Amino acid sequence: MLYLYTIAEIYIFIEIPFPIEIKEDSKDFLKPVDIKELKKFEDNQVYVTFSPVDKITVIEHEGIKVESRYEVKKGEHKKIYVYSYGDFPYACLENKKNRIICRYIEKYVHLLKCSRQLFNILGMENIFLLSKTFILHSSFICWKGKGILFSAPSGYGKSTQASLWEKYEKAEILNGDRAALRIKDDEWHAYGMPYAGTSGIYRNESAPVKIVFVIRKAEKNSIRKLPLPEALRYLYPEVTVHQWDKEFVNTIMDYLICFATQIPIYMLECLPEKSAVELAKTVLESQKEDEEWK
Repeated sequence: MLYLYTIAEIYIFIEIPFPIEIKEDSKDFLKPVDIKELKKFEDNQVYVTFSPVDKITVIEHEGIKVESRYEVKKGEHKKIYVYSYGDFPYACLENKKNRIICRYIEKYVHLLKCSRQLFNILGMENIFLLSKTFILHSSFICWKGKGILFSAPSGYGKSTQASLWEKYEKAEILNGDRAALRIKDDEWHAYGMPYAGTSGIYRNESAPVKIVFVIRKAEKNSIRKLPLPEALRYLYPEVTVHQWDKEFVNTIMDYLICFATQIPIYMLECLPEKSAVELAKTVLESQKEDEEWK
């Protein structure tokens, strides 16, 4: 069976011998398969093949233990991700540029059957890296055709601020928890993703990024623009990154520096009320050079 997902304008073709359980979080990202698209195979396309095997054997490669559920083994010009159920390897993922091969033991096919499980196995952050894209933990809204991001650790109020903008400014929430960030035509765009935390909002839509607000709870509202070093200090912990992979870290840092240099980053210490929206709006309205925002 052949499936096509589009996430952040990246085409992910999945060839798999069993049907995928399509749930609400991935419906908007699943597209009809056009065989002609397979022949184009441009830089923004990834082809994934799933194949059953009797045994997972990649012991010859030096490994890095990452989590209890998987480890990474480096081969020549490629990385192999080994996934375990308890102590038993049930799948391995060979990632080589825009071609991915997942070998799995058929007994454990239930661990692969739904879209979310497939995305977790594939590691979307790895796929994004091929297209100069990264994931920021943030609530993503669209207001007057532009993207606004509220970034913070879980429980700091980013979803609350997004909801306030929806209520008082009729903004659209495109994702409540994560956004994929990608530079397109020299402009940064944010994209909805099939991950949305508790918000349940999974919209396959995008908008050019206008501003990022780093959210912190406070007893009164205040706002200030963050210089680049401080902006990086707050944003980096909210980026999906493989800390153990030096090459991955360096690449992500290049993207993040580029992003934070081109997009204004503000610290918004705020209350969970309309006054925080009004304060943030003063910053947007002060940017007079952009006629679209007047």
